Amino acid sequence: MVGSMVMLVSIMYLYFASGGVTFDLPQLQQMVASGSIVFHGAAEMLLFVGFFLAFGIKAPMWPFHTWVPDAYAEAPTGGTIMLVALKMGLYGFIRFCLPLFPIAVRDAAPVIVTLSVIGVIYAALVAAMQTDLKRLIAYSSVSHIGVIMLAIFGLNTIGISGAVIQMVSHTITTGALFIILGGLYARRGTYRIADYGGLMAVMPAFTAVFLIATLSSVALPTTSGFTGEFLMLLGAFQTHPWAASFATTAAIWSVVYMLWMFQRVMYGPLDKPENRNLPDLQFGEWVALAPLVVLIFVLGVAVTPVLKTLNPSVYTVMAQMKPLYVNPFAQPANATTAQTPLPPRGEGTGVRVSLASQPKGAH
Repeated sequence: MVGSMVMLVSIMYLYFASGGVTFDLPQLQQMVASGSIVFHGAAEMLLFVGFFLAFGIKAPMWPFHTWVPDAYAEAPTGGTIMLVALKMGLYGFIRFCLPLFPIAVRDAAPVIVTLSVIGVIYAALVAAMQTDLKRLIAYSSVSHIGVIMLAIFGLNTIGISGAVIQMVSHTITTGALFIILGGLYARRGTYRIADYGGLMAVMPAFTAVFLIATLSSVALPTTSGFTGEFLMLLGAFQTHPWAASFATTAAIWSVVYMLWMFQRVMYGPLDKPENRNLPDLQFGEWVALAPLVVLIFVLGVAVTPVLKTLNPSVYTVMAQMKPLYVNPFAQPANATTAQTPLPPRGEGTGVRVSLASQPKGAH
């Protein structure tokens, strides 16, 4: 609530800066772009900080993440999934901060990128040490959020497209994981990893779905987690190569804590009597998980239509940032082919990225 109230003060400032005319976001963005609203001194940075605190807490990014493990651990399964699905903080950075405060975003980007990289590594290390299943997934979410923040503040179209895809993928994958953990809790009444082991012998279908969601979380190719993470890191490497290099270790750490957790829960000897008669996936669980499994593979394999739909919106947002962002795939300004549509496939990426329909002058 503290973060939201600081943002409310920033919103009121924007209203009075417009002459008390409007709270309408598109109109405020147009007034900022046209110079009708001029920020003096440190005003733009202070306003950005007001929005940043609110969205950073909601995202959640390090070091504003401390509410997440407790909230995820204590909430019921439905409440936890709602928390995962609400990507309002990340959406807010793209929809509000980039168009309204382009200069402040550019100036603050190195600091935010640094915080994001710290969050990626810190949360991954803490996740690896967890003994509680829900707290482990909570810290893994903080690590993933760090990569998304790095991609957003890399300030290029490839990274932001990947960030949006990853926001959707993270909701699908982590939502599936929390449904699975809810199923385990309903059967055994505990989230302690030590209380399980060898469940594959009595729950083969459950194990298969659990493995698919786990592999998507670690960004295995052909899953939605790989598509978003690849595009995010590709974009981040263009503007912050060293930060992206450190953030890439998230893929390694996620394998450590996710597959180690999966191994301890589903493999090994079935040596606890309480686990020997656990039922496999029930009908209601199939209904909840089957669509998520399908979406994991759809976003992992058939991402081109998604990008074609997404790219125009990304270009619209980034055009409001010009000339303060970098499009690594743009032609030089003095080249005769500067306005020629870019090829549909990034060279050597292996992922089809539709960059046609780029508005004139967006680069």
